[in-house]
Amino acid sequence: MARPFFQDATHWLAAHRKLVLILLAAFSVLIRTGYYLEARDSPLLYGHLWSQADMGFFDHWAKAIAGGDRLGRQVMHPFFEWQIAPAEGHFRAHPEQIAEYERAGVPKGDTNALYRALWSRWTHGREYYQEPLYVHLVALTYGLVGTAVGAVFAWQMMLGICTNLLVYVLARRYFGEVAAAISGLLILLYSPLFLYELSLLRTTLTAFLAAVVVISLEWSLSHDSWRRWWITGVAVGIAMTCQSTFIVFLAGCLGLLWMRFRESKGAMLRLGAATVCGAALAVSPIVARNIAVGVPPFSWTGAGVWTFVRFNTPSADPRIGPVLPDFPDHIRVLGASDAKAIPAVVATLREHTPASLARLVLLKFQTIWRWYEEGDNVSFYYSRIYSPVLRYAPVTNTLISPLLLIGLALALKQWKRYAPLYLLAANGILVMLLTFPTGRYRAAYFAVLIPFAGAVVAQALTWIASRQFKKLLVLASALLVVSIWTSLPLPASRPLIRTAYYLAPFEYCWSPLLEAAIRRTDWREASRVVDQSIRSEPPDLGAGSDPELIRTFSSAHAMLSEYLGKAGDPSAASRELARAREIFGLLPH
Repeated sequence: MARPFFQDATHWLAAHRKLVLILLAAFSVLIRTGYYLEARDSPLLYGHLWSQADMGFFDHWAKAIAGGDRLGRQVMHPFFEWQIAPAEGHFRAHPEQIAEYERAGVPKGDTNALYRALWSRWTHGREYYQEPLYVHLVALTYGLVGTAVGAVFAWQMMLGICTNLLVYVLARRYFGEVAAAISGLLILLYSPLFLYELSLLRTTLTAFLAAVVVISLEWSLSHDSWRRWWITGVAVGIAMTCQSTFIVFLAGCLGLLWMRFRESKGAMLRLGAATVCGAALAVSPIVARNIAVGVPPFSWTGAGVWTFVRFNTPSADPRIGPVLPDFPDHIRVLGASDAKAIPAVVATLREHTPASLARLVLLKFQTIWRWYEEGDNVSFYYSRIYSPVLRYAPVTNTLISPLLLIGLALALKQWKRYAPLYLLAANGILVMLLTFPTGRYRAAYFAVLIPFAGAVVAQALTWIASRQFKKLLVLASALLVVSIWTSLPLPASRPLIRTAYYLAPFEYCWSPLLEAAIRRTDWREASRVVDQSIRSEPPDLGAGSDPELIRTFSSAHAMLSEYLGKAGDPSAASRELARAREIFGLLPH
């Protein structure tokens, strides 16, 4: 009975592909609408107001472009508070350089200007701080509809919907109808990806472009059409202007082209040239801009060198998360190499023994597949406090990571058939091994690889339908072992949510709203704002918690008590005051 039912389901899905696509699109819209409505009354929409985050810098950079500095002649790099400590460490080690900077124009005794000048040097002056495609799209949006970020979030959500559809198409192309339907459901509910659609970060764009280049390469591999390969080159080149690491994918395209057409050298050279020319055309505006402002033509990620150093010296420990570049080995390497690429790589490797390097790579590899969503400007777990859609969407990397690993292993014998997906997997793994597998990097790659996960579930259903229980038992056992490995708990010292993600929203979100309510003497609104802010109070807040966290939430409860009293609710005010005193009592004496 089961097998005919399974076949009927397959036939039905094949006969109703358009309906499945429409349903996937409709539910993608619905889930994003719910997420947006929840986010409106929370900090989730306002991360671009956080001055110490990449979102705030992207907002500032895009406004500068929209305001007329389209070529980026002005040096545009952020200077966050954490950058002070590495600069202090550098000048303690090299005090003789202070006079050099002062002769170059830094006012004597102005440490802020001195530290900014050092970081400008380490990020290579007028070089783009990061790849420019995303911020130019934000700037274009600002120029067309004004500098509110709502329009950016709108097109990011549309790209998210398109990514869902492309993942479904990829899964159907490679693994069939059932796997496609399962993959569509998984990507629909994959909250680590749609989290970023309401953040001023490029994760959503990266995922969309990753899906596009995989589909484009699959489309080209079956023909010796130079036009197809040129279009693929253009697509990969555009992806490189969003994340330069897609150059690995470009190299892989040329490798696959050689394998496919090596019997015909003429075709191979013609198609290879078309691919390279397409990619060159896509990146040519950046090359032209760089020449115009006087920086190396093929350099467009000024933060790349110190980012590599940050994540690859022996002080890096993936188990405790992405460290700041203020350890002695960071400062030694940056000082010795002057943040130049090849010298920095050599100096970083010299800091290691073979054993320490192997250990770092293995820990990073384990972290790639770990269930935990490593926060980087955005905390997945903090965001879930304010969004039931994020909280209850069941597909996270706790589920996806084991399925992906097993799917990659099961399909390995036919890797040539699935070569574009494997190439993307290799690209993503390499990027995360060279940098760090934070949530915003990982989600973009894992989302497009979900067809492998859908194929595993579809294979299990096939074995169930055909009563191949021995194979099913082997698969279940493998999934269990891999799941145990990917679900290892965090170290005891690692909180689920870092202190900064609790505290920053008080500065960039709640304080402005509260001040506006106080100016209007609207005590009920003031009470509502503070009440919303303390929704994020950690449930395990205790004597061992960060003292700054204790003081912040104690103060918030005290303010809520005051405003409730002014709003005419003395009993509630009394309860909040008691809670404020209770929390304050957690401070060490």
